[in-house]
Amino acid sequence: MNYFTGFNGFHQFGTTHARRVLTPAAVNLKDILENNDSCINGTITQVAASWSYVVLVIGDVELVFSGFITKKPDTVRKIKVSWKIKQIAVGENCTIVLLENGDLIKVNIHTMTSEKMSFLNTENRSKKRNIFGEIQTNGFSGEEDSVEHISCGSIFSVAVTKNNYVYNIPTKIFEFSKDESRIVSLVSGFEHALALNSNGDVYSWGEGLRGQLGDETMKMRRVPSLVEPLAGIKIVSISAGGWHSAAVSSFGDVYLWGFNSHGQLGIKLYKDGIPDADPQKNPSVYPVPQLVEVTCSCIKENKVTEDKPVDTETESTSTRTESSKSSSEDSSSTESNIPVSESNLPVSDSNVPTLETSESNQPTESTDKKDEPKDVEMPLVNNETEKENQNEHDKENKSNDDVEMHLESSCNVVKAFCGSRHTIIQMECGKFFAVGSNENGQLGLGLKDNLCDQFQEITAISNKKVFCGPWSTIFQDIK
Repeated sequence: MNYFTGFNGFHQFGTTHARRVLTPAAVNLKDILENNDSCINGTITQVAASWSYVVLVIGDVELVFSGFITKKPDTVRKIKVSWKIKQIAVGENCTIVLLENGDLIKVNIHTMTSEKMSFLNTENRSKKRNIFGEIQTNGFSGEEDSVEHISCGSIFSVAVTKNNYVYNIPTKIFEFSKDESRIVSLVSGFEHALALNSNGDVYSWGEGLRGQLGDETMKMRRVPSLVEPLAGIKIVSISAGGWHSAAVSSFGDVYLWGFNSHGQLGIKLYKDGIPDADPQKNPSVYPVPQLVEVTCSCIKENKVTEDKPVDTETESTSTRTESSKSSSEDSSSTESNIPVSESNLPVSDSNVPTLETSESNQPTESTDKKDEPKDVEMPLVNNETEKENQNEHDKENKSNDDVEMHLESSCNVVKAFCGSRHTIIQMECGKFFAVGSNENGQLGLGLKDNLCDQFQEITAISNKKVFCGPWSTIFQDIK
């Protein structure tokens, strides 16, 4: 089963759902096709969404468009292609479909007309010639080339070919040399694009005014350039939002940079420790990738479970020791009881301020805060006994610390997904965490707040593939 949360203003996800869905709801193909003379049956294999419409791939060769289509809301149209669909990329005005045979089909959303796109090999691969007068290439065989990756932004569409050529469709803008690793992932935001190669290097180009390129200069880049702050870090996953970007390393760390207007970077909008009467804002733009901590709830559960047997055993050992000591010293003197104290090990979440905002405007100031959750108390061992006991307890505590350290690093981030102004993080255990704009409920947290500037767990769903539309989040079955 597939699920979505967020904007449904044009009934693109079906007429039975509200305009604003706050928690993941099932995407029912029959509901979407209701009142339409379609006879499509099959499994949804791919999903992608713009703010106003959604595209579903049914089986291998059928496409269903639902939402604001042909300039009318609540509209459903279908298209059947001749080859198996490899990838779809959704823009505001068009959808590009990449077929397994390398063909590209462009579908105009306003007219629902489709056309084959042909832009490869329309220009010389290089103006340089060798001493024999032969045209030089970048080292790849230029006779056969095909598109491998596509992505759509608001104002442009991009593609990367098998020979590592980069196109701002239809113009070729860059050629990676034969020494460069092949591009394995391509994503785009409103005005920028990111590419990831098999070596773990990230390249960015496009508009950088809001820091989305990962460059301190915040200038436009016309061709792909290495994101220098991430150089030397092996990146395994990338994503691009409206004006922000995300990358996940092979160590399970997540880096976010760009525009933080709605807390989509997981960085608080207001500084800590400042009186509510005089709040001070943090910067709204972070041009350098920021390492953001995301703590999975499964760690806390495991830590509590692991501590319990340790405390019980220690308590039993302490009782036996005191009993033995008491019997051996009974004849000579009576020793006073040593009080046992308790220590607290707090485990708490940070405050999440609630700010009123809209998708088109920056958030207005608000001082509302939610109550902090109570700390979780966990007894620690009192070591005010004999020196011999002290050493034994130290060993046990060190062993317990090792367990906790292992648990803290055992659940890492595996992927990040960016919408227009929100971010979804997937953990190793399958859980999801969300942050950023919640104007249309796209965070799936069940909150009515317009934004959340610290990562919170989406408790209603886990272990799914994710696609972030500008104002929605889609969870798809893993196959």
